[in-house]
Amino acid sequence: MLGDEEGARAIVALARFVKTLGTCARAPLSAFRPGSGLIGRDEVLVMGLVSSVQHRDRFTQHYCLDRFGVAGHTVEVAASAEGFALTLHGCGAVMKPLPARLLGRILRHVAEPCCERAASSTVH
Repeated sequence: MLGDEEGARAIVALARFVKTLGTCARAPLSAFRPGSGLIGRDEVLVMGLVSSVQHRDRFTQHYCLDRFGVAGHTVEVAASAEGFALTLHGCGAVMKPLPARLLGRILRHVAEPCCERAASSTVH
């Protein structure tokens, strides 16, 4: 868990990252409602991007950026992702590696938030 100071730094870095990504991505970002028990494409890609920065996995970083469709804004989005990922890392919050190959397998099985009603009816 992050303390108050670390948490505040992480929230600021996260807000900057989400704002930049939301502004630069090809399509609006989407997510399931909290507590739904589901995870969507964009959430998987965000975790992959943060993990790839923390583990210096440039291939996976580009994999995630490409899927967000940030062409023309890659440097900007990568910098904001790095700010968040390195803030977490500096606070001792390091994610496990999530290589592109694994992300690809996960992405083949995620539901889209637009279909949440149908997908959430299967969650027990």
